[in-house]
Amino acid sequence: MAQILKNYKLVLAYDGSDFLGWQRQKIDDNTVAGKLEQALKLVAQGHEKIQAAGRTDRGVHALGQVVSFKADIKIPLKRLPKVINSHLPRSIRVLKVDIVPDDFQARFSAKAREYVYLLALNEQVPIFMEPYIAHLDQKTQVDLVKMRKAAKVLLGEKYLKTFCSTGSGNKIFNRRIFSISIRSRVLVDQFGKRLKVTEFKLKANAFLYRMVRNIVSALLDVGTGELDLADFARVVASGDRRKIGSPAPAEGLYLNKVYY
Repeated sequence: MAQILKNYKLVLAYDGSDFLGWQRQKIDDNTVAGKLEQALKLVAQGHEKIQAAGRTDRGVHALGQVVSFKADIKIPLKRLPKVINSHLPRSIRVLKVDIVPDDFQARFSAKAREYVYLLALNEQVPIFMEPYIAHLDQKTQVDLVKMRKAAKVLLGEKYLKTFCSTGSGNKIFNRRIFSISIRSRVLVDQFGKRLKVTEFKLKANAFLYRMVRNIVSALLDVGTGELDLADFARVVASGDRRKIGSPAPAEGLYLNKVYY
């Protein structure tokens, strides 16, 4: 009897601390995609290769990653998240499963992605927050107003090769950034320890390799006075990755939401 493949959409959250990123690798499958594929083999009669809305790097987390794949699964839809989670490490959780039209694809159907970046400046990060908050000692104070003004330079459709790290394979560097917000927040851990952080939230149609971390790094240079607004605009227009510093650390970055 022929298999009847349905198109499934999964929403995932994961702690990227111990994984080599999203994308499965040939040598080592200690990746989020690798673990998910192993789990799906145990619950599906057959499934096609999974597709994700975005490929997160090593150490990057997700609150709302979206995955699609076609499979023959006999388990009732309502029970499926719990069953799949039983075969996953505790650091990966399926939050929701839906059956979607055949033409839905997690990557190509997405209209926008939203990332959040959390950064502590010159403060001791509580031990249970350390894997999830980026920490920079050398930048002690930043001017949020200046960074917000600089962020406006990036809005709209722009050539953003300046913010694409080498090794990406990208050939098209135009992206449309819909919004960038920058604010101060106070986080509290499970034991009441408080931490002041700077939160960056970026929404765009798509992102280049390490684009968020590179943008955060450049905006911090504006916030500390290392770059003025005119210099920042020239750096953006140059398309030269060498004109900005190292990417901001990975652990502060979250794929927050995917829009369809």
